[in-house]
Parts: sequence; structure tokens; C-alpha cells
Amino acid sequence: MRNNKNIYKVLIYLLIISGAGYFIYKYRENFSDISIQNYFLIIPLAVLTILFFTSNGIVTKIIIKAFKINLSFKEWFGLSTINTLGNYISPFRGGSISNALYLKKKYSFSYNSFISMLSGIYIIVFWINSLIGIIAIIFTNIFYDIFSLPILIIFSVSFIFLSIVILISPQIPLSKSKFINQFIKVINDWNIIRKKLDIVIKLSIIALLNIILMTAMSYFEFQLIGIEVKLLKLLVIALFSTFSIFLSITPASLGIREAFSIYSGQLLGIPVAQLLAISIIDRLINFILALFLGLYFSNKLLNKSFKKKAQNKNEDKIYIVIGTRAQFIKVAPMLRKMIDQNLHYELIYTAQHQETIDEILEVYKLPKPDKVMYKRDEANTRKKFAIWFFYMLYQTLFRFKKWLPQKGYLLTHGDTFTTWLSALMGKLAGCKVCHLESGLRSFNLFKPFPEEISRLITFVLSDVYFCPNNWAMNNLKKYRGEKINMKINPMYDGVVYALEHPSTKNFSFQKKKYAVVSIHRYENIFTSRLTETIIPFLRKISKKIQLVITLHPTTRERLKSLDLYDTLNINKNIILHKRFDFLDWINICNKAEFIITDGGSNQEEFSYLGVPTLLFRTETERREGLGKNIVLSKLDKKIINNFIKNYNDYRKKMIKIKHSPSQIVIDFLKNNMK
Repeated sequence: MRNNKNIYKVLIYLLIISGAGYFIYKYRENFSDISIQNYFLIIPLAVLTILFFTSNGIVTKIIIKAFKINLSFKEWFGLSTINTLGNYISPFRGGSISNALYLKKKYSFSYNSFISMLSGIYIIVFWINSLIGIIAIIFTNIFYDIFSLPILIIFSVSFIFLSIVILISPQIPLSKSKFINQFIKVINDWNIIRKKLDIVIKLSIIALLNIILMTAMSYFEFQLIGIEVKLLKLLVIALFSTFSIFLSITPASLGIREAFSIYSGQLLGIPVAQLLAISIIDRLINFILALFLGLYFSNKLLNKSFKKKAQNKNEDKIYIVIGTRAQFIKVAPMLRKMIDQNLHYELIYTAQHQETIDEILEVYKLPKPDKVMYKRDEANTRKKFAIWFFYMLYQTLFRFKKWLPQKGYLLTHGDTFTTWLSALMGKLAGCKVCHLESGLRSFNLFKPFPEEISRLITFVLSDVYFCPNNWAMNNLKKYRGEKINMKINPMYDGVVYALEHPSTKNFSFQKKKYAVVSIHRYENIFTSRLTETIIPFLRKISKKIQLVITLHPTTRERLKSLDLYDTLNINKNIILHKRFDFLDWINICNKAEFIITDGGSNQEEFSYLGVPTLLFRTETERREGLGKNIVLSKLDKKIINNFIKNYNDYRKKMIKIKHSPSQIVIDFLKNNMK
């Protein structure tokens, strides 16, 4: 296959060279009068070409910032030259492939996002080019009485179509088809760019500068062979020739761009020989500079990036083991920061929860887990959970080397079964175990169950404890190891990220006042408490306000098994809704009248947002929001009724802090790794 591609390239080049040679030979008399008149003009042409590389690099730097990636000068300028060189080597604008590979390797920037970025550049650049092209055609007709209807139509259709794309581009929900979702993600990523007005404006300005650079290069190229051509004509030719990108079946559009240039140039009265001569000059200068600069930056960027696999095995590795959606949400901001700061990690997924995990990865532009330990059905029933647990216990005790082949730091989070199983696996593999969100206690082994037991096991196995506050630090006094106060829960970074990237979705239930309900804890859904206490309370509350109940997989299955799903669903004031995407979740909860939940992570989220929240729990191991906007109901009728009646009294302002708890973890790893 590789040899076939090389043969294809050689045949393309031979075809182009043969065609160009035949053309020059046939019209040799026309070329005989063309010669270099002023060699010193090569200098400004070289400078303008480097400026053009710079301009294209800045475009990449600006547009990729929409995806929270900051490129250095060496990266954005180097990738521009590598891209140009790659286009000369391979057809179909193959230089973009090296850029995509580098960004994927260095920043875990997905190929879908790269295609969206590329599409965004083309959309904005050709939108500006088309607009300026229309204006140039009109002025060419006014000043020189030269008019080309075909070129005007091409510019006009392009401008109208791209205006529609820029102004009207809907956010499309993901489908069940993974294949179709690839295209949907490209469109949705374009929306990220489109909504950033500052980026669109900056790209438009650079597109205008590029037009000036292209026109100036054409002017000096004609001057080099001693021919005067009006700037307006050069502007039209330069703009029209850019459309050859869409037919880049040859390396660097060789022959294609020349055809576009000759077609527009002839309509404007410029001889073919002159157009072909300046094209050859332009190609030579562009290729020579791209060759030297592209090879230099290929060595600096690509070679070093792809040597990662040859990393010294004596270096510490970072393993991050997570299994539930809540853990993903809390750890995702830290993973994003680690990628941005070039701190490599290996993400291991136990698949304790599988539903909507892809959505979290998409929100933070994260790569998929490096290893998946369990690939069967989600553990959303007691039977399935038992199968998952015994399988994971076997993997932990007897196959830990498969999952953790090298010593280093293992980060585990929270209070799930995944938490202590991964901590045990880390210990067996000789890793230093770091517990995120450590030190939380209810001081009651069976409330909450089994979370309190999971925490105590994890405390014993841990070497480093990342605590959300002083209270949690004090709870760990009897445990050996290093205690680090993050001063706030990592969930804070997730809430901030969600508010900085607000969801644009509007749900029908938001047309009137609503409260949100999220119930999923074991002691609430797998005991008689669900039917005897919680459901009756919710039915009573729904008579006063619309309730939106978000269904966790375990909650949904439990309601169906008890024949409660349909009876709740027919209640006009109760909406059973599938679990929301993270950004939508923060959006609807931030606008809710109040929230009823039994989730520890929810308690943290809403304490930061300041939304009135009623905990359907008898005890909580978290301090966040208590005595402020969070009320622990203890499932007491008086406390619940008082909250529902006076919930507005509990609304507070959002908490704002300057430091990032995720960054504290990252700084620790950077300072302590080999």
C-alpha cells in the first residue's frame, strides 16, 4: 500500500512536469521575452513569503485557543512551515496530517476537532476572500472596463453560502451511530469557534492581511520580470486562485492553482506566459523557504514529540484510575490541565459507570481512556454489580502488573469501590497511592453505605492525601503519609469550566418554575426508604412545583423493577428525564428554584453555585454549604416542609476563589516525580 502511494506521487509529479514542459516548449516564443530584470526583488519576495508563513501560523494559534490550547511561537510558526512543506510532498494538502498528528500527540487534540479547526479557517478565510473578490470585480469594471461574470458568480455564491454557515449553524445532539457522531462532532466543534466573536474578528483581520500579502507578492513577482500590472487585477487573480484548495488532488495544488490563475488572468487580459512565469517564481521561493524552515522545525517539533514512546523506563509514570461519571467530572479539569502543561498520564477506566462518559470526554476535549478494565454491561443492578466487583477484585489481586507495569504515582478519587480497589492495585504494584478528595467522614460505618467503608480502606492504603479543607485534614491525623490541603474540592474547577462554557440548550420544562431531583444512593433506592419515604415526599412536593427528576441508570432500573416508573411518569408535574450532559446539568441546576439530591458531588457543586439545596440523607460526610444554602433534611418532615416553604431564604451568591485545586495536585506531581 505504501509503495502504491509513492508510485502515485511520482506519476503525479511526472505528469505535471511533462505538461508544464510541453506547454513551455509549445509557447517557447512567448517565454523568450521573459527574463529576470532585478534579482534584488527576490529579497522582499522572501520576506513576504515568511510573513505569509507567519500569518498562517497565527491563524492556527488563534483558532486553536478556542479549544483551550496555547501554542508557543516555535509551535505555531513551525507547524505552518511543516504544513507548507508537507503540501509539496504529498497530494490532497497532506501537510495538514503532520499538524494533526503533532496536536494529537502533544495536546490530545482529537482529529474531529482538528477537522473543525481546519474547516473554521477555510470558512472565515474564504468568506472574506469572496467579499473582497466581489468588491475587486466591481472596481475592475469601473476603472478598467473589464468584467468577468463567471468569477463574480463564483465569489457571490461562495460569500452567500459561507454567510449562511457562519450565521446559522445549529448545535446537533449526538446520535446512537458512532459513525454519524464523527460528523456531528465536527459541526459542533465549529460552533465553539463560531460563537467566539473575538476569534472570528481576529481571523477576519488576518485574512485581510493575507490578501494584502498575496497581492504584494504578485506585484513584486511581475516586477521581477519587468512587467507592470494593475493592483486590482493582481488582487482578483490572487483571490480566485485560492479556490484551487478545493481541488488539491496534486501536491501543493501544482497545476491546479496555475489553471485558476491563468483562467482569471486571461479574462483580465494578462498573457498566459507571464502568469506561468510568475507562478514558477512563486513556487521556487515558497518551496526553498519551506524546505529549510520545514525541515528545521520538523526536527525541533515532530521528532521530539514522537520520541515519547522511547521514554526512560526508570521515570515515574502517572496512573489515574476512575470508574464513575462523578469521578470523571471531578478529575476531567485536572486531566485537561495536565495535557495543556505536557504532563503525561495513563488513564485507566474500570467502567463501574459507562453511560454518558463519552460526553464528559468531549466537553473537556480529552482522549479516550488508555486502558479499559471491564468491557461488559454497566453495573447498574445488584446482580451486574456483583459480577463487576468479583471480576475487578480478580484483576486487582492477580493481574495488577498488566494494568500497572511500571512504578509511579497512582491517583484514585472519592469513595467508590473503584477507589479502594485501585488503591489496593497501586500498592501491590509498588506505586505511591494518592487519594483525591481525602479525609471526608460521616463517622458512621453504615451511613452512607458502602461509601464510608470504602473511604476507610482507601485511607489505610494511601501515601498522599489531597484534602478539600482543614476539617478533612484533621480527620487523617492518625494515618501516615503526606497530607495536602487543596482548600476546596476539585469539583470547583468543573463548575467554573461549565459556567465559562455555558450550555445553549433550552428545555421545555424551563418555561415555568421547576425544581431538580437527583436520587441514586444505595441506601435510598435499594431499601424500603424509596417507596415508604422518598417517593411520597416527591409526590407531595410536586403539587406545589414542577419536579424534574434526573434518572441515574441505577435509579431508572430500580423504579422500573418496582413498577414506579410509569406511575410517576403520568404525573403531569413530574418529569422523568434521562441523565443530563454535564454542561446542561450545571445550566438547569443554576436556574432551578431549588434542588433535592442525595449526591455528595451534587452537594459540592451546588454549594459553589449557591442554589438552595435539600439533601435527602440522614447524614453527610461533607461540610460544603451546610448552614448556608445546603440543608440536611435527615428525611424529617418538619425540616423538609420548612425548606420547601422558605427555599428562597437559602439562595446565596456563587463562591469565587483565585486558585485551582487541580493545579495543586499537578504541582505536587511535577515537584516529586523522577
